[in-house]
Amino acid sequence: MIIAVLVSLTSIRLIAADDTNSSFEQGMLEEEANHRLDAAIRNYRDSLSYLVTNRQMLATAVFRLAECYRKEGKISEARMQYRRILRDFPDQTNLVRISQETVGAATNAPPAFVLSFGNANPDPTNNLAFPGGIAVDASGLVYVSDTHNNRIQKFGARGEYITQWGAKGTNAGSFDYPQGIAADRNGHIYIADTHNHRIQKFNEDGTFVAQWGKLGSKPGEFNAPYSIAIQPGGNLLVIEAHNYRVQKFTPEGVVLGQFGASGNGRGQFDLPKSIAVDQAGNIYVADTRNKRIQKFTAEGSYIDEWGTYGKAPGQFDQPHDVALDPWGNIYVADADGPDHNNRVQIFFNDEILAATWGSFGGGPGQFNFAARVAIDPSGLNIYVCDAANNRVELFSYDSPADEPSKEAQYVYIDGLVTIPGRYPYTNGMTLDKGIKMARGVTVEAAVTKVTLIREGENPATLDLKAVQRGQTKDVELKPGDRVHVPER
Repeated sequence: MIIAVLVSLTSIRLIAADDTNSSFEQGMLEEEANHRLDAAIRNYRDSLSYLVTNRQMLATAVFRLAECYRKEGKISEARMQYRRILRDFPDQTNLVRISQETVGAATNAPPAFVLSFGNANPDPTNNLAFPGGIAVDASGLVYVSDTHNNRIQKFGARGEYITQWGAKGTNAGSFDYPQGIAADRNGHIYIADTHNHRIQKFNEDGTFVAQWGKLGSKPGEFNAPYSIAIQPGGNLLVIEAHNYRVQKFTPEGVVLGQFGASGNGRGQFDLPKSIAVDQAGNIYVADTRNKRIQKFTAEGSYIDEWGTYGKAPGQFDQPHDVALDPWGNIYVADADGPDHNNRVQIFFNDEILAATWGSFGGGPGQFNFAARVAIDPSGLNIYVCDAANNRVELFSYDSPADEPSKEAQYVYIDGLVTIPGRYPYTNGMTLDKGIKMARGVTVEAAVTKVTLIREGENPATLDLKAVQRGQTKDVELKPGDRVHVPER
């Protein structure tokens, strides 16, 4: 593998101009001949600004930079560069293949289709009509914006009807084209009442609590509020499709700030349709017409973005919704209709594509406008608003209770324990999933033991001392098992 890369580098050097590529060549010399990695890293980083006109050499410099970081044990920095190869240089097939071996690729199984609900009642007035918003509360109950019926419907975890409230209108408790929903930890439900240009707050039984907002562009006013996210401290973020901004509020509706503007630059939006927050407070915006996801700090400072227009894995057509599971994996509903992508894509929290599923149609697991995604507190059950099919589809990573357990795998990379394709965990966190899926344990040399906790038995130590960094060790898990990885 390394020999092939070096041969490629040599052929590149023969046709390269000495003055523009001296840093690149010196980087090769420092790393390959003298093993002075700090100097090699500096030279490779310097060379990136000079190689912008030579795509192949630029990709190779990025890859060599990743390799130097990896050899120094700087795994986070290495993954960023490998990720750049996957994101920016998909045509460099050899480098992409090697990078995928390091950071993973979209070969992970998507969640399995379980059922759909909302369009099966013999009385059509009790069915969903273009559901445009969905949320799951801390108890696992599901709230759906029944958009064309101008009401909210509440269901059990498997689609069992519970109650509904609302009708078309402008009074408190009425709606006009309701979209995004958010459920806080105190039993309150917030609705983006889109065409009434306001936010409404309810108790979980549908009792009206408060409302705020009107049409306008001043602080506290709205123009088509489409989505709501709740920050870890309880404040609300509201994305406005036609004011091209995010506003921040207290749970009582007091405006605290805003960010964003119209455009396609960093921190600008074009018809943004969704907003989500991770457990660290980072903000994600589905910048729909710009065909990308943007990431911001909790204060609204730009961090990163990814996505281009297209139908290939990792690209977007109409990214209409963004949602996060408890481990920071990012779900993007890529809508729209027959000629569009009609799929859900899952990305790791470092933006590498993990899995994708869906196609146009009305069958199980198909979509006609995948409008919204919500994940339950376990992180295993995923609800998708299949708007033009007038239903919600439930998908799950949890296997049936009577299915025998399989081997489980965990990957330890740079202070994170990761189930391949799905779940990153920080050191010291107890993994309490009981998921019966094929997994394995890959560890760094610094980690030699993890603890297996099984109900009714004494904790058992899994000795990984013999496992070399990057290797895998299988661990048999049963439903309800927990694995604890000590802090380094």
